[in-house]
Amino acid sequence: MNTPAPAADLVAALDALERRLPQIVAAHPEPGAFACAWGAEADAILALTRPADESYANGRVAAMLAAAGVEPGFDLCGPEAPPAS
Repeated sequence: MNTPAPAADLVAALDALERRLPQIVAAHPEPGAFACAWGAEADAILALTRPADESYANGRVAAMLAAAGVEPGFDLCGPEAPPAS
């Protein structure tokens, strides 16, 4: 079964988010602050994702977080966030 290519605008938005990731990390060194800033940007993109592209989009976001050393499932926004490992 062939999977259709993700929408070009989605790929462009995720590429832009990936390029901004180092700046987001640098601007928000505390885990909770990073989660808030990252979540706002990633969620805005994911909210507009077509159902057919959800797996692709979620995989790209997870890969970006992994590359930044953020544990999967880390989504606690605020000062009570656990420290980064």
